[in-house]
Order: sequence, then structure tokens, then C-alpha cells
Amino acid sequence: MELSNKYNFIRNKELIIYITFTGLAAGLGFFRNFIFAYFLSPENMGYFSMAITVATYGVFLQLGITHGLNRELPVRLGKGETENAEYLVSTAHKVSSFLQISSLFFYFLIIFIIPFEDLTKKEAFFFAGLIVLPNQFLTLAMLRLRSEQRLIDYAFLQFFKDFLIVFIGILIIQYTDYKGAVLSIILTNLMLYLIISKKYLEPLNYFYSNRKYILYLLRIGFPIMIAGLMMNLYLTMDRLFLFYSASVDIVGIYQLALLPLSLGIIVRGFTSEYVFPKLLFRYGEGKNLNYIFNKSLKGSLWVVFGMICLAPIFLFITDLIVRNFLPLYIDSVPLMKIYYLAAIFASANLVEIVIIAANKPIYIFFENLLISIIAFILFVAIPQSLTGYAYVVLCIQILKFSISILNSYMFSRNIFFYKS
Repeated sequence: MELSNKYNFIRNKELIIYITFTGLAAGLGFFRNFIFAYFLSPENMGYFSMAITVATYGVFLQLGITHGLNRELPVRLGKGETENAEYLVSTAHKVSSFLQISSLFFYFLIIFIIPFEDLTKKEAFFFAGLIVLPNQFLTLAMLRLRSEQRLIDYAFLQFFKDFLIVFIGILIIQYTDYKGAVLSIILTNLMLYLIISKKYLEPLNYFYSNRKYILYLLRIGFPIMIAGLMMNLYLTMDRLFLFYSASVDIVGIYQLALLPLSLGIIVRGFTSEYVFPKLLFRYGEGKNLNYIFNKSLKGSLWVVFGMICLAPIFLFITDLIVRNFLPLYIDSVPLMKIYYLAAIFASANLVEIVIIAANKPIYIFFENLLISIIAFILFVAIPQSLTGYAYVVLCIQILKFSISILNSYMFSRNIFFYKS
């Protein structure tokens, strides 16, 4: 009994520290765009939006190797297969780096060849490519920390990353406009990867690769990657339409209006990075899918409750900041209320871990493909306005949240076409 109480105390203390650092990191990640907007005009904010939006597609250049490792590594560690886990990490690092470097070579070549009427837009697309590789390296390092259940280290380093991005950004953004904001992300990711690799993680054999491991990670990760690509598509589709049809300054105003949704995605990222490895670890230990669903649904409902409680404070503060310090972005304020509703549903979608644990990511792909098709139809059909885009995003997040719960519930209960 005494040992059990001691274990619970340690676990609760770890959770409090994790929540503290991840909360600080989420706050910095959220206010980062406010800070950048203070120094940038809406036009430069628009170019920054283009660079970071295009860069989000860079993760898909490694064809799902990292996605497969994200699922497999904590499961292997949960089973105590340490040596196999190390081989998987080495293989994933080498192969994903090769794939991304090769793909980026052709990306830069295409950007160089294609004529742009707006040369600054061409420059923004070039900087988007520079973000990709440092981000991939840091993602692999942080994935290892999460999978090894080193949650306090992970949370602190997330906070340190966001702090450095803001700090470096403030120093150089005043002299280089939007490029300073992009460079702060690139430099921070690269520097933090080197620190984590040297100080926190066991060294890897970066030249090791195994064909069997490559095919195994691709088999697991490629469907997850395609599902992620569809998700990224419906999450960024509004901006892709705007890049085509709207002026750059409107894109910049819209980027600031998206901050509540960005907060929701940040919250989901941090909660899933705590919940997913733990539940995958438990699944590796022998827990069933019912257990995984019930735990993840409980976590989702707690996140919804927390986001609802936060709403009045959040909207008051953002309104105050924009009206007093960012008057050029005043048109973003009405949109933020709509996007906060969308953020509630985006932040709380944790139940997909059931399908990931069962290693059936093709179901997530079909789910996200359906939502992407619906999103495209809605964006084409509605009048081209920022408010219209905001309501479409809200509808899409509600739909995604509802389908994910139904899909995961049926899967965990082995109902209908999920039955093996």
C-alpha cells in the first residue's frame, strides 16, 4: 500500500511538471504569432504564413518512415525489445533523411525554374523548404524522448524550443522582416536537435539500415502518412485557396485570425504527445482496445472542458491585444470567436490512438479523405469571404471530432465491418 501511494505521488508529480512546462510552451507557441505580428506588417505576415504552411507538407516527403516509428517505437520499448528499438531508430533516421534530402533537391529545382510574378512569394517558398530538414531531425529526437517515457525532459525541451524561437525571432525579425521569423524556427530546430542528441540521448549508428525494417516501417507508416496528408490538406485548405485568390496582406490578417485554431492544434499536440506514447506503451504491455478507447475518450472530454473554461479569458485577452497593439489586424477579431469554437473540437480529438494501436491506419486515411473531399466542396461552393472560410473550418472540425469518436468506438468494440 505504501509503495502504491509512493508510485501515485511520483506519477502525479510528473504529470504536474509535464502540464506546467507544456502549458508554458503552448502559451509561448500561441503568443509567438502575436509577437511576430507586432513587428511585421500584414503583408509580411502573409509571406510568413505562406512559408510555414508550405513547410508543413515537408514531413510527408519521408513517405511515412517517421510515422511508422512513432507508432512502433513505444510499443517495442513497452515490450522490452530495446535492441530492436535502437535498430528501428537508426534505420528511420538514415532513410527518412535520404528521402527528404532527395525530395528537397527537386523541390528547390522546381521553385527555381517556375516563374513567379511576386519574387518575394518565390523567396517565401524557398524558405519553406529550408524549414523541413531541421524540423525532421528535431521531430525524431523528440519522438525518442517521448517513447522512452522521459516526459519531463520532453516537456522542458518543448518549452525551451518555443522560448528560443520567440527570443531569436525578436532579435532578427526587426532587420529581416518575415525572413527573421522563419530563420528563428530553422536555427532553433537545428540547435535543439544537436543539444538533445549530445546531452539527452544514446548515440545512434547513423549508417545502419535494414531493408526488413525499412519495409516494416513503410507498411505501418505509409497509411498513417497518407492519412496525415489528408488531415493537413483539410487543415490548410482555406489558406491554399487564399494564396491563390487573395492579396498577401489579407493572408496575413487571416493568419492572425487563425490563432485560436493554432492554440487548439498546439493543445492537441501536447496532450497527444503525453497520452499516445503512454497508451501505446500500455498496449504493448497487454491492455486491450477497449481500455485504450475509454482512456482516450476520457482525456478528450477533459480537454473539451478545459477549453470551454478557458474561452472567456482567451477571447478577452486576444481582443485586448489586437485592439491596443495590433490595429492593422483589427479585422481578425470577429473571426477569432468562430475559430475558438473550431479549436475546442480540434484540441480534443485523442481517440484515434485506438486505430493507431491496432495498427489499422487505413481507416484514418479513409476518414480524412472523406473530410478533405467535403472541405473542398464547401470551399468551392461558399462565397469567397474570410467569414465563410471560418464557418467551413468550424463545420469540418465538428465533423472530424464526431466521426473519429464513432470510428474508434466501433473499432474498439469490433463492430460491423471492423470485425476480424
